[in-house]
Amino acid sequence: MTSERELNRKLRELERREKQMAREADRVRQESQKLRQQTNDLAAQQKRLREQEASLARLRDTLDRREQEVGKQLNEIQKQLAGIQARDQHMQRLQRRLWIFLIPALVALAGVVYFSVLQERTRTATETRLMQLQTQTERLVRALEDTAQAKAAVSADLSSTRSELSRTGETLASVKQQLAQTQTTLKSTLEENARLKATLAQQTETLSQLTQSKASLEERLRKLESDSQKQIDAQTETITRLQADNTQLSARLSGLTDQVAQADEQMRALQQQIATLTRDLSTANTALSEKSQALEASRTALADMDRQNTALRIELENAKTALLQSETERHALETRVNELSAALSAARSEARTAQRALNELRSRISQTSTPDGTAADTPKTAAGASQPQAQKA
Repeated sequence: MTSERELNRKLRELERREKQMAREADRVRQESQKLRQQTNDLAAQQKRLREQEASLARLRDTLDRREQEVGKQLNEIQKQLAGIQARDQHMQRLQRRLWIFLIPALVALAGVVYFSVLQERTRTATETRLMQLQTQTERLVRALEDTAQAKAAVSADLSSTRSELSRTGETLASVKQQLAQTQTTLKSTLEENARLKATLAQQTETLSQLTQSKASLEERLRKLESDSQKQIDAQTETITRLQADNTQLSARLSGLTDQVAQADEQMRALQQQIATLTRDLSTANTALSEKSQALEASRTALADMDRQNTALRIELENAKTALLQSETERHALETRVNELSAALSAARSEARTAQRALNELRSRISQTSTPDGTAADTPKTAAGASQPQAQKA
């Protein structure tokens, strides 16, 4: 009777341990499913990072092309300035020649008055055009510097995105390794359950193995929590980096507005200088009216200057079109800043969802690890299953 009771007791313990092993196997399966879900999420995040890297590369290419275009426009404006300086030197040579010959009084007065009026007009137009070209050159130089700064910022964003992509790949590989280890532990647990059913003599040894496997699973779970926390920290770092980039871009925009205000002030000062120069030029023209060239030479010179004025008007239209293109590019940069802020908000939302998922995982782990919820109904089932086995014995 005692041997039968001991055998029944051992059978009940074996059934209870089999149920515990089945619960452990279910828990391991759930954990493996969670790990698979995490690997899928990491793969999606890696895909998003690659798309972002591609968009940043495209933006860098556009900035390079824009820099080349601005360089070409700057070269053209420099050529135009050289042509204007050559025309100015030609006018100075004409003025020197006017000092050589003297014309009769009446013809000199009529020709000089007409020539002085037209020369004053053309001189003022030439000087205004020269100042406009200088201001446009300065604006284009500033736009080129801003483009270079934006290019450097985009390259920095691209390098940070690549580093984040590499870190995400490393975390994905570690999670896959943990999933493989979990599957191997699940297979070993099932094999241990079969060995428990096969023999009763190895019961204590399998129990120790189960405790060791449980400890290893808990340790792996702690590692998984630490890895997820590291990933969340990395995402927060990227969020702070994007915020810093956003602040830098806003500071650059404010600097551009300040530069525009300074350029307006410089334009007003240059207009005052042009007014003084025109007054000086009028006095010089009155002094020059006493000694001038013939009326025919003045008419030919005026015709040449008219042609030059038409060419200058055409160049002014081209400069206006270039200025409009630079404005459109500034609007494109502002839209890029808005896109970066939207990406920042999306990254914040992803970090919040990851934190919520981690909290849910911790709560589930705490619920499954309590002894009251796991071994509450084992005595009844063990007692009910031990009766037919006792009858067989």
